[in-house]
Amino acid sequence: MNESQKLVLGEKITIRVISGRGGKPIGRLPDGRVILFDVENPFFSMLALGQSVECRVKVIGENYVIVDPIREPEEKGTVHYLEVDVDLIVMGSRGRGGIVGFLGSTSQHVVEACTKPIIIVK
Repeated sequence: MNESQKLVLGEKITIRVISGRGGKPIGRLPDGRVILFDVENPFFSMLALGQSVECRVKVIGENYVIVDPIREPEEKGTVHYLEVDVDLIVMGSRGRGGIVGFLGSTSQHVVEACTKPIIIVK
C-alpha cells in the first residue's frame, strides 16, 4: 500500500455500497481491504446496493476497515463520475423521460453535468 492509500482514524471517506456475504452491505478499498459498516449506526438500515454514503473511519485493521456512516446514503443510482479519472463514460438509457423520451433522468443529468465524452446506449 502506498502513502496515498493510508487511512487515518476519523478521516471522512465516501463509500459505494456493494453486496457482501449473505447480502450484507460492505465496501471495498482500492487496495482490496473490505469496508464494514457499524451495524449499530442509525444509518446502517438505510444502506442499499449502489448507494454512496459518507463515513468516518472508526477502526483500521490489516484486511478490513470499519466505518461509521455520518449521514443518510445518497439516492440509489447516484452517479459519481467525477470521483474517477476516466477518459470516456459509457452508460445505458432506459429513455423514460428527458430529452424527447430518448434519455432517462440519470443519463440526462450526467450529460448536463459532465465535461467528459459520453456514449449513451439505448
